[in-house]
Amino acid sequence: MLHKTAAAAFTLLLASSAVVKAADPCPCIPVTHLWTVVACDTWTCAAAALADAGGDPNIFVIPSSNEEHRWLIMKRVVAGTAAQSTDGPFTLEQFTKMVDGSVRFDSIDGAQAPMLVTAYDHAVLVVYLREAPVRRRAVGH
Repeated sequence: MLHKTAAAAFTLLLASSAVVKAADPCPCIPVTHLWTVVACDTWTCAAAALADAGGDPNIFVIPSSNEEHRWLIMKRVVAGTAAQSTDGPFTLEQFTKMVDGSVRFDSIDGAQAPMLVTAYDHAVLVVYLREAPVRRRAVGH
């Protein structure tokens, strides 16, 4: 009787380990994340985005030096689940090393209000206006 119980327990153990191995999805495909940027004209818009996030660390707001779009909402998403808008006023480029982000930051015209930001996941983000604002010329009298 003891041998039958041990054999049954051993068979059950083998069967359960086979089920666990079948449910194990690994070897896993690594998940990559991308940062996106959305401009807000008012603090109310930016604060609403933060409130909607409910404390999610994958979203934060920074001020902009652009008079028209005062606030930028930075959001981290899983790659492939969202796309960066190509018609927004700001562009965001993501780098893994500070030196690469710094070189890119230095190459952007100051009129495009570039910003260099580091995120909690160590991403180096370079954010800038797609198009430099039209500068008004002083009119001589």
